[in-house]
Amino acid sequence: MLRMREEPMIFYYSATGNSQHVARRLADALDDRAVSILACREAGGASFELAEGEAVGFVAPTYFMGLPTLMTDFFDVLDLRTSGGASPYAYLVATFGNFSGTTRAMTAEALRDRGIPLAAAFGVRMVDTWTPLFDVSDRERNLRITREADARIDDIAARVRARETGAHRIRTGPPLVGSLMHAHWRARRSTAPFFVEPACIGCGACARNCPVGAIRMEDGAPVWTADTCAQCLACLHRCPAFAIQHGPNTKKHGQWVHPDEILA
Repeated sequence: MLRMREEPMIFYYSATGNSQHVARRLADALDDRAVSILACREAGGASFELAEGEAVGFVAPTYFMGLPTLMTDFFDVLDLRTSGGASPYAYLVATFGNFSGTTRAMTAEALRDRGIPLAAAFGVRMVDTWTPLFDVSDRERNLRITREADARIDDIAARVRARETGAHRIRTGPPLVGSLMHAHWRARRSTAPFFVEPACIGCGACARNCPVGAIRMEDGAPVWTADTCAQCLACLHRCPAFAIQHGPNTKKHGQWVHPDEILA
């Protein structure tokens, strides 16, 4: 069981480095510690004790107008306790391409179930890596979005330091549309659209980067061993040969991993 006492922290989940970059940049600015929720899982738990009134942050990408399943799974096992009577200053930073949808509402509900109010929510527009639909082949455009995001992250750090509350540039979009879209996505998440091109070099990066263990290497090639997965596309974006595709459009839409956060 992983435990930290009276230590500032920012929890994050990231598949292609966008949200990890946000968490690390915030941690540097706030003298906090960025903690991957996947590291918490590997350590065997998510139980933490905070000092009274301490700040605790959550950085998450938006998947189909809501939280990724890995983030909701983390909230299900999260045990946050305070050493005093006051609640921590809990805040969310949602990264998104167009809208954050229900991400704020889902986070607020998860924390409320643990007796912790969500004090603030912030939005950061970043490169949308759902390439079955969105095109990331224009690197100059991607870098422009990334530079603009860095300025936004620095502004969020100042607001967190000042303990500002409320919603800031969260861009939820139509609530009903977000709820229906996210519910539909959660119910499907099929691995059937994935396929491997002959360019595969058998390096196993896809299997190593799959956060739910849905890929196994067989005879030097990846095989999807589960009907559903996290749909994070880490396998596709981190393939050095760009041999993994998801449906008919990803090949022409390109790959993206945040240039400052190469994980594989």
